[in-house]
Amino acid sequence: MDANPKPPPQTLFSFTHANQPITRPEEFATGSDVDIGGLSTNTLTPVPSAENQEYMAFHGNMSLQVPQAYAGRIRTGYAAFRNKSRPTLFGEDTWDLGLYSHIRVVVGYRGWEGWRSRWALNIQTDGPVR
Repeated sequence: MDANPKPPPQTLFSFTHANQPITRPEEFATGSDVDIGGLSTNTLTPVPSAENQEYMAFHGNMSLQVPQAYAGRIRTGYAAFRNKSRPTLFGEDTWDLGLYSHIRVVVGYRGWEGWRSRWALNIQTDGPVR
């Protein structure tokens, strides 16, 4: 019995086929400013590579234009994806990460260089963060 157990790394989502199957796009919800009247589009799709391995691509068109009907009322230019809630018979299924000290996120970017460093990551917890 170890008083301070060190659990092995746990993969929550896999977007490459390096050591686990990729997470299916159906397990994620996508959204963009089109939901509030903007013009940006996005989609999340698995893409086969030349080595017969897959990876996940989040792509679309980012638009800062505002339709005339919404001028001055909305801010545009965002696109996002998140995991869908996982309901069970006993409530919503969540990950218990209480034994972990950090979360590692690895992002590979292919696109316009102006957007390379414009990322935000939101992590929602079930209780207070210690």
